[in-house]
Amino acid sequence: MIGDNYDTDILAGLRAGVDTCLVYTGVTSKEMIRSKKNHPTYALESLSSWTF
Repeated sequence: MIGDNYDTDILAGLRAGVDTCLVYTGVTSKEMIRSKKNHPTYALESLSSWTF
């Protein structure tokens, strides 16, 4: 699951048991994620920084 909002996108992925990727281009900041109990599998500055 890829998303920019921890409380919707990332939590949905975590609850579904799939890998998650938080993109810091939207709602959730790096500072906000530090206070979360469960963290995304991956985190990216933007989707353009994703390499295969």
